Amino acid sequence: MFQRRIVGLEAGLACAGASALASQVLLLREFLNVFGGNELVIGTILAGWLLLTGAGSFLGRFASRLPTPRLWVATLVLCAGALLPVQLAVIRLLRSHVPPGLAPGVSDAIFWSSVVLLLPCAINGFLVPLCAHLIREAGNDTAPGRSYLLDSAGAAIGGAASVTMVILLGTFEAASVVICIAGIGAALVMLDPPTRRRASWLLAAVALASAVTLMASRADLRSARWLFPGQELLWQRDTPYGHLAATRYGSQLTVHQNGLPAGSMDDIARAEEIVHCALGHRPNAHDVLLLSGGLLGVVREAAKHPATTITLIEPDPAVLDLIAAIDPAARDGRVRLIAGDPRAFVACHQDSFDAIVSALPDPLSLGANRFFTVEFFREAHRALRRGGVLAIGLGAAENLSTRWDVGALASVASALRSVFPNVAAIPGARVRIADSDAPLESRVDRALIDAGIHAIYVNPAWFSERLSPDRIDALARTMGSPAPPNRDFLPAAFAATASKWIAMGGGQWLLAVGAALLSCAVVALVWFSQERAVSAAIGASGLAGMGIEVVTLLTFQISRGSLYLHVSAILSAFLAGAALGGLRGCRATGRPLTNLLSTDSALACAALLAPPLLGFVHSHLPASAPGWVAAAPFALFNGLVGFLVGAQFQPAASAIMSPSRSNAATATGRLYGLDLLGGALGATAVALIMIPSLGLAATCYLIGALKLCTATCLGVRRLRSPSQATAPDSPRWAFGLMLCALALTGVLIVGDETSSAVGAIAGSRLYHGFALALLAVAYLDAMGMPPWQFPRVPRALAVLGHPRVFRWVQFLGLGLVAFYPMFRCFFKVPYVFCHVCPRQCVFGYFRPYLVPGALLMNLRARHWCQHTCPVGSLLHCQGGGRRAPRWLLAVPLVIAGLCAWAWFRVRADAEIAVEGAGPWFQFFFKNGFTFSAGVLVAAAAIVLLGWIWRRAFCSGICPIGGVSELFIRCERWLNDRERLRGER
Repeated sequence: MFQRRIVGLEAGLACAGASALASQVLLLREFLNVFGGNELVIGTILAGWLLLTGAGSFLGRFASRLPTPRLWVATLVLCAGALLPVQLAVIRLLRSHVPPGLAPGVSDAIFWSSVVLLLPCAINGFLVPLCAHLIREAGNDTAPGRSYLLDSAGAAIGGAASVTMVILLGTFEAASVVICIAGIGAALVMLDPPTRRRASWLLAAVALASAVTLMASRADLRSARWLFPGQELLWQRDTPYGHLAATRYGSQLTVHQNGLPAGSMDDIARAEEIVHCALGHRPNAHDVLLLSGGLLGVVREAAKHPATTITLIEPDPAVLDLIAAIDPAARDGRVRLIAGDPRAFVACHQDSFDAIVSALPDPLSLGANRFFTVEFFREAHRALRRGGVLAIGLGAAENLSTRWDVGALASVASALRSVFPNVAAIPGARVRIADSDAPLESRVDRALIDAGIHAIYVNPAWFSERLSPDRIDALARTMGSPAPPNRDFLPAAFAATASKWIAMGGGQWLLAVGAALLSCAVVALVWFSQERAVSAAIGASGLAGMGIEVVTLLTFQISRGSLYLHVSAILSAFLAGAALGGLRGCRATGRPLTNLLSTDSALACAALLAPPLLGFVHSHLPASAPGWVAAAPFALFNGLVGFLVGAQFQPAASAIMSPSRSNAATATGRLYGLDLLGGALGATAVALIMIPSLGLAATCYLIGALKLCTATCLGVRRLRSPSQATAPDSPRWAFGLMLCALALTGVLIVGDETSSAVGAIAGSRLYHGFALALLAVAYLDAMGMPPWQFPRVPRALAVLGHPRVFRWVQFLGLGLVAFYPMFRCFFKVPYVFCHVCPRQCVFGYFRPYLVPGALLMNLRARHWCQHTCPVGSLLHCQGGGRRAPRWLLAVPLVIAGLCAWAWFRVRADAEIAVEGAGPWFQFFFKNGFTFSAGVLVAAAAIVLLGWIWRRAFCSGICPIGGVSELFIRCERWLNDRERLRGER
C-alpha cells in the first residue's frame, strides 16, 4: 500500500534511477565516440557498469547502521548526478594520451571504464538497498520489490528523456540536465517529515547552480580540443550517429568521425584507389552508387568518369552538410547526396546501377559487418543491372597476413562467390575486390587509359607493383582458404576482425581471466547463500536479461545500423518492462516460489525463441520503414524480457526474507547485487566471447539452456517446500525437466552440426524397434494386460510399470517421434502431410502405427492421452489453469475435418505434376527440410495457453483427442440410454 510519509523518498529514488540511466547513455555514447564507434565496447562498458553497481549493492547490508539514512540518500543522489561531467571530462582526457589516428584497445576500454565508473556506480548500487531499508521501516512488506520497481521506472523515464537530449543537446549540455534531475531527486527525498524542508531547497539550489555553471563554461568545446592534441579544432558537433570534428594541422584539413580520421582533402591516393580500382572494370558506367566515403574525396574521383548520375549515400546528414561545404565536386549537376542507411537504400533499388562502390570500414563491428555478408551481396546483385560491378575494400596486410586476416578475407570471399560468378581482387594493405555476373578486366590500368581517365597515384606503375604474380598467387590462396561464408547472424568476418582487435589490444587473456573470476564470484555467492536455487535463478536471470538485451541491440544494428540513435529507446524499453514486472511481483505476494518458477520458465522460452523471432523481424522488416518503426519490434521484445526479469525480484526476496525480521536491506542488496553481477557476466561473455565465437542464435540457445537448468532447480526446491508443496499425485514439478529435455532435443535437431547425427538415430532400425516395442507395451496396458503383471516378470520391469515411471519412459522413448516435425519439416504445418512428403521423418514412419494405436488406446478412458502421449505428459506436468470450457471441445473436431480436407486436397495437387503444381501443395510445401519459426511460436503459445486452460492442446486442438472424446461421449450416451431402458 502507498505510504504517505515516504512519497518524497520514493520519488527521489525514481529520480536517481532516471539520472543513472541518462548518465549511462551519455557515457556509453562518449565511450563509443572515442573508441571509433566499435560496439564491442558496449559489452565492456555495460559489464563494468553492472559489476561496480553490483558491488555497491552488496554494501547495502550496512545501510541499517547509518545514523541519518534519509540525508545519506539525498546526498548520494546529488553526488551521483554531479559526477557525470567529471566522468565525461576524464574520458576525453584519457583519450588525449592515445596517439592521434589510433583506436584504443579492449584493455584500454576495461581500464578506462573501471576508473570512470567506480564511484558513481557504487553509489547507485548502494541507493537501492538503502531506500528498501527506509521503505520497510515505513511498514511496507514489499520493500525490496518496490525499491526495484521505482529504480527501474525512473531509469525507463531517464532513458526516454535521454533520447531527446541526444538529438537536441550537446554532451555537456545534456549532463547539466542530468544534474538538475539529480538535484530534484535529492530535494524530494528531504521533503518527507520529519526532515527539514530548508535542506531540500538548498540541495535544489546547489544542483541548479552547478548546471548553469556547466552550461556557461562551454565545456563541450574546451574538452573536445583535448581529443586532438597538436591540432587546431575548427569545428565539432555531436550528432545522433556519433561525433564529428574538423581539424587543421599546417595546411592539411582532416575530418574526424568518432575520434578517428574519416577523411582528408590531401589524401588523394586513397580516394583514387577506392574509385578507380572499381570503375576501371566498368569505365563507361552510367549510374554509379557510392556507399559512404564522401569525406575521403570519392565524389571528386568518381566525377572524372563519364557517368550520368553519381549517387552518394551517407548515414549521417551532418556528414553530407560537411561534404557539400568542403568538396567542390559535390556541386556537380550529376551528383546526388542522400542521407540514409546504405543497405536499406540498396535493398529498395532494383536494376538501378551499373556500379556500386563501397568505402565502408572493415567489419570490426556488426554495423559494418552487415555490408560484407551474403545477404547484402544478394541485395547488391539485385540492385545492379546486368553486367554491373560491386566493389568493396577489406583490410589485410602488405606482406604477412595473420590468421585473423586470412579468416576475414576467406569468409567474405566465400560469401561473394556464393552470389557472384566472377570475383577479381587487387592485393595491398586494403584488398580491393570487384564482383560481377559478367567477366571482369584483367588489367584495370589499361582500361582506365583507354577510357581517357588519368590518375595521379593509381597509375600503371602502381598496378604493376600490386599485380605481381607472387602477390596475386598469395592473395588467391588466402581467399581460397576454407571458411564459412560471412552472414548476418553467423558473422565469421566480424569474429575474425574482432578477435584481431582484442588480441592487438592485449585483451584476450584479460577477457578470459576476467570472465573466469566473475563466474567464480557469482558461483561462490550462490553457493554460500541460504537459498541456492533462488539465488542461482536471480543471477542467471541477470545474465539472461543482459545477454538477450545485447543480442537484441546487435540484431537491430544488423538490420538498421543506427545503434547510436536508437540505443536509448531499446534500453528504455527493457527498463520499462522491468518496472512493470516489478509492479507485478509486488502485487503477486502469495506463493513466491510458484511465481518465480513460472517467470523463470518463461524467460527460458524467451531466450530459446529469440533467434527465430528476431530473425523473422529482421527478414520481414521493410527496408523503407522509418528508423523508429523498425526499432519498435526490437524494443517490444526487449521490454518483454525486462518484464520477466523484473517480475522475479520481489518473489525471490519473499522466498529468502523472513517476515519476522527487518532484513530488507540485506535481502535487497544480495539479490540486486547477484542480478547485476550476473548481468556483468552476461555482458562480458555474450558481447565479447560468445557472439564473436558462436553467433547470435547459438548464444541465445545457450542462455535458454541455462535458464531451463535454474527453472528445474526451482521446481525441485518448490516440491520440497512445505508451504508450497503440491498434492502427492501432482507431477507439475517435472514440467521444467520435460521442457529442458524438449529444448535440448530441439537444439540438437535444428543445429547444423548435430542435426545429421540426430536424424541418423531417429532413422535407425534399432530406434524404430525400441519405439514400436514401447507402443506395444502401451497398447497392452490400455487393454488391461500390462506386461509387468505377467507371471515370472523381473522386478525391474514391474517397477517400470508404476504410472509415474511409465509416463517418463514413454516421454523419453517416444519424444523424438512426437516432437521431431516441430523443429524440422518439409511443410509449413507439420504432422499432417506425411503421405506426400518426399522424405519422411521418424514421425512420418510411425504415423501409420501411431494414429490407429492412439485411437484404439483411447477407447479405454483416453489411455493414450492420459498416460502415453509425450505431448499430453508435458501438459499434464505443466498443471495450472482451469478446466476447458465445453465449447472448446468442438474445436478439435473442426480441426480434424480441416486436416481431412487438406489431406485429400494436397494429395490431389501433388499428383498433378512431379514437383507439385497444385496451388495448395505449393502453399504448404517449403521445398526444404527446414526449421520454421512460426511452428515454434505456435508451440510456445500452446504452452502459455496451458496456464489458462488445463491441457489446452489436448482439449481444444489435438484431432486425436477430439475424435476420442467424441467416441467416449457417444459411448457414455449409449450406456446411459441402456441404463434408463433397464430401469424402466
